[in-house]
Order: sequence, then C-alpha cells, then structure tokens
Amino acid sequence: MSSKLSKRSIAAQVREPAALLGAILSLAVAPAAHAHDADAEAEGARNPIIVEGHRVGDANPNANPDAPYKVEKSQNDKFTEELRDTPKTVIAIPKEVIEDMGANSFREVVRSTPGVTLGTGEGGNAFGDRIFIRGFEARNDVYIDGLRDPGVTSREIFAVEQIEIIKGPSGNFGGRGTTGGLVSLESKRPNIYDDFLRVEGGIGTENYYRGTIDANYLLTDRLAVRVNGLYHNADTPGRDYVSLERYGATAALSWEATDSIMLTGDYYFYRMEGMPDFGHPFDVSTQRPYAVDGDNFYGVVGRDFLENGADVVSFRFDADIMPELKFRSVTRYGKTFNRYLAGTPGAICRVTRTVSGACPAGGTNAPPTGIDAGEANYTTTAGGQRRWGTNRYLANVTDFTAEVMTGGIEHTIVLGGEYAKEKVSTLPLAIAAFVEDVQGNVISTPTTYVRNLLNPNPVLGFDIDVAPDTATVRHRFR
Repeated sequence: MSSKLSKRSIAAQVREPAALLGAILSLAVAPAAHAHDADAEAEGARNPIIVEGHRVGDANPNANPDAPYKVEKSQNDKFTEELRDTPKTVIAIPKEVIEDMGANSFREVVRSTPGVTLGTGEGGNAFGDRIFIRGFEARNDVYIDGLRDPGVTSREIFAVEQIEIIKGPSGNFGGRGTTGGLVSLESKRPNIYDDFLRVEGGIGTENYYRGTIDANYLLTDRLAVRVNGLYHNADTPGRDYVSLERYGATAALSWEATDSIMLTGDYYFYRMEGMPDFGHPFDVSTQRPYAVDGDNFYGVVGRDFLENGADVVSFRFDADIMPELKFRSVTRYGKTFNRYLAGTPGAICRVTRTVSGACPAGGTNAPPTGIDAGEANYTTTAGGQRRWGTNRYLANVTDFTAEVMTGGIEHTIVLGGEYAKEKVSTLPLAIAAFVEDVQGNVISTPTTYVRNLLNPNPVLGFDIDVAPDTATVRHRFR
C-alpha cells in the first residue's frame, strides 16, 4: 500500500467528506501497516515454515506433482536420469492421458503415437498386438515392468500406470531385437502411504459396458496391497454378430521390510472372448472391398471363436545397499495364449457353388465391381483361419545401480544381466465332422461354407465342437 497521494487525487476527494476522511486515515495507517509487515517478515525469517508431505491417492509417482500430465522420469530402472536428460526418444503416456483419450486397450493407445503402426494377419497372428516402430517389427519388443512380454496377445491397460515408447535401436535397454524400438507397460504398484478407492464405469451404444476398480489399502504402516479389476463387454459398431468380452484382475502386495529393503509380489489375470471378424470380401482387381452392406458378416456363427488371455506371477526385490549403490531383481513366470477359428471371405462366384465351395463349371470369379442388388446369385466362401498357440516363459532381470565420482564429475552406472526361457506351443484344431441339430438329425460340417454375397446368413443354428488336437504338438524353445 502506498503512503503517498497526489494533489489531484486529494483535491478530487475533498468534494466528498467521507472520501476526505478515508484519505486522511490512509495516510495515517499506511506507515503502521508497513511496520507490521516488516515485523512479520522478520519473524518469518527467524522461524521458517517447513512442510513435508507425500503424493496422495493414485497419483503417478513418475510425474510432476503439480502437473500429472508431465511425466519426468521413466519407471524403468535402467533409465536413471530424468527423461529430458536421457539421450533417447522416449514418449511417456501417463494414465491421465489414456483416460482422456477414452482408450480401453493397448492397441488404441499406441496407434495414436507417431512412428508406431499396427499390423495384422501376417504369420498366422491375426488377433493380437502386432506393432511396428519406425517400420520395424516390434511384436516381441513389448515389455512389462522392464521384462519382455512374449507372445502375440491382446493386452489391456486397466492396471497400467503409464506406457513408455522408446524409438530407435534400444538393445542396451531391452536386449535382443529392439531394432526399431520398444514399448514398456509400467504396472500400478502398491502405495505405502495412502488408502484410496477409485471406481469408474461407462455405458454406451452398441451394448457397451465397461467398469474398472482401483483400490489401495494399508495393512500396516509398512505393508500395502493394491487391487485392480476390469469388466468390458461391447458389440462392434456397424458389424452384425461381432462382439467382445474382456475381464481381468491384478493383485499386488508390497512390504517395506526395512528402510532400505522393499519386497513386491503380484499376480495378473486376463481373459478375452468374442467373435472374430475378417471383414468383407476383397476385390483384388480394384484393391477395394466389394460394394456390399457394411453390416454383412461372412463368418460362421456356431463354429468361429476367439480366446486370448494371460496368467503372470512376478516377484521383485529392491535394496538400497548404501546411498550410492542400489540392487534390483525381478523374477517372472507367465503363460499367455492366443486361440481362434475365423471364417474368412474367399473368392467370388457368379453362380451357386458346390458343397465343397468350388466354383462349378460355367461360373466366374470376376463379377462387376459395383454389384447390383438384384444379382442375388453371387456367392463367396467362409473358410477357416485358425490358431491355437500358447507361450510359457520364465525370466529374471538383476542389476546394480551405482553412483560414483571421478574428480568433480558424477557418473551413474547400471550393471546387470537377464535370463529368459520361452516355450512356444502350437496345436492344430480338431473340428467335429458331424453334429446333431435340435431334432437329432446328423449334419456334416464342411471345412468351407458358401455364403450369398449380398445377403449372407452366417448362423448355423447349432454349435460345432472344436478342440485342440493334442496328438500333434509343435514346440519351439528360445
């Protein structure tokens, strides 16, 4: 507050007695106020106020406490410095951004990231997270908490704290492969400071239902448990008969045994079930799908299926041996699987096909691109793309992080090793050759079904038993 008034302002205020009284009081009070402020500042200098606190609730421990969207540090222990000081292209996507995007799967998050694209179908892995980073294959370069997550599966994000995408050759961080880069999913870990409960739900069109829960509970002042749950069910917009159901849960327990030792164990469970969809028949001459109704489904309802899942157990040991030396060891055993049988639209035939699906004599596979609705005798086939694959793996990563000084220069050294054993099993499918309908009639089940191109009816009206042929097993070790 200023203690001076200009002559002009005083003259203006003289016209009003109340204003004049206020001006006089301000001249008298201002010096006293300045004296009081000076005393308060001196008192504050003598008795500084120190505030100690911690992050509350489910705040991202890697983000700026005042800016949750600003991730400053990687959760991967091999990255010892802040992201801005790390000589790599690292994109960190926190859960706050994932929620704002409305994403509910790993694929939806990464496909919105520049330099990352999605592939499908190649190598018999039509349904799974197959990604490319800067044009290089990266389906086996997906990591969870610093350990490689093998197998082509469909991953969820309900228990993910943040997703880190590292672009460029990254063998020094991820090991073999990682030519184009790697993607690391960082899990939500127990919080040993606060209890919190967060429940979210959504309802939408196309029978969309999704609910998640994130709960953290302090059992003691050094023991905490965190539980995450998911249920998701929805149809596919614009597609008949195509739906997907996902459900899963995680449970993690952290124990601060001493001020320098932390033990963490967790279990991850996830399942996905639904109807696979290979889309519309494709015209190779025009490189476009045929002009059919967008809702048309050419699969086989009663035979086709899609199953995907994971069971993973991890144990982590952290120790601060001394202020300048830290130790970490993570051991994991996991099983993932990807199984499906899907009807794929085949070639077009102008006349009705034979039972085997072959185009009879006099037929043609070259109908006009713009098919007239009256040409009801065009047919296509529904084949049977299939896979029954299982990945089992055991892995461990152990490393030391040391801080040393040479002269006046400080260095951080990470030294460690990794062990992994993976077993990949694939089985052929045994499809029942005959079934009985509701009237008890015996019906043969061909390997290829004929569909009307413009008005397909994919519903069989009965279920065909499909099981893995365990007599023929193919294993690969790596």
